Amino acid sequence: SFQYNFNQPAYEGPPPSYEESMAMAPPARPAAPSAPQPQPVNPEVAMWFAAVDENNDGSITVQELQEALVTDDWRHFTLSTCRLLVSMFDVDKSGFIELGEFEAIYNFVQRWRGIFMSYDADNSGLIDSKELASALQQIHSRQFSPHFLHVAQRRFQQNGSGEMNLDGFISLNALISRYSRDYETNGRGQAFEEFLIRSLNSSA
Repeated sequence: SFQYNFNQPAYEGPPPSYEESMAMAPPARPAAPSAPQPQPVNPEVAMWFAAVDENNDGSITVQELQEALVTDDWRHFTLSTCRLLVSMFDVDKSGFIELGEFEAIYNFVQRWRGIFMSYDADNSGLIDSKELASALQQIHSRQFSPHFLHVAQRRFQQNGSGEMNLDGFISLNALISRYSRDYETNGRGQAFEEFLIRSLNSSA
């Protein structure tokens, strides 16, 4: 089966916000009778997409997306991370990922990989609790408590190691951004971290 390792030169730039992540997705198709205008797609991305599109119908399932996404140590992204990515980039809400949406996921993962590498001081492909604390503080412009960091590390750790790989790092940061938005409307009367922890646990 096809496996793509996002082992490309690291992206150097600010971390993508949730809004920027959503903006990476291709625009919604125009309503009939206007025909959709295809967006230019990186030929290599199109080749990777075709390799996992087993029935050649122009869309892939969350399981096929999982086949395409692996970390630097060749571990598949978890199914929960792939479901999260589908929920973020499935523009037409079909439950499947089409080529333009797949390219948006590719760009998103590439950007987060560059950020992850900048905090992975020993280039192990994993970040420890100290590296995570520094990353979250700079990415989200707030200092998180040791209790929250412990909960996050336990929730997204790699095989009980106490450390987090790229897959978990992407999920955690995407969910923090999503739940920070939710907190503005649904978190009344709750401490921010309490709301985050409850939301993270409910997403497990």
